[in-house]
Amino acid sequence: MITLDLSPLSVNRAFYGKHIKTAEHRKFCEDVSLLLNNVPKNMYTGYVQVTYKFYLDNFKKTDLGNLEKCLTDILVQNQIIPDDRFVVVLLMTKYPSKLDRIEIEIQEANDYIKENICGKCVHDNTVVCTKCRNQSESHAKDYFKHGGF
Repeated sequence: MITLDLSPLSVNRAFYGKHIKTAEHRKFCEDVSLLLNNVPKNMYTGYVQVTYKFYLDNFKKTDLGNLEKCLTDILVQNQIIPDDRFVVVLLMTKYPSKLDRIEIEIQEANDYIKENICGKCVHDNTVVCTKCRNQSESHAKDYFKHGGF
């Protein structure tokens, strides 16, 4: 688990205009990157599940959905995860607290993908899958049996 003893940055305060980073965003990136120095790089090469726990002094006024994007981008920039496209499960929770803090847990999720999305649907960009509710599962079994995905 990664613990960051700092306030999260809302995406609303991270950019102005057409995705121009604010000074606050640049400072947040620097601070988080320093705290991530001891975290091993390139540990995750495939799909991941990321869990964020936000402990917030300003709990009632904080929009949880706005806190994820900057952090995930920083995890990519610091080579903790390969790309935000590889995040297939994202869990976020916020808790009231007197001191702001962020806890991040990352787990491999390649098994999650194999259990819930068949190879044919991955290549067809079909999102509805969970092992083909509307198709037979035989193509998925054959695909994985022969080393697909």
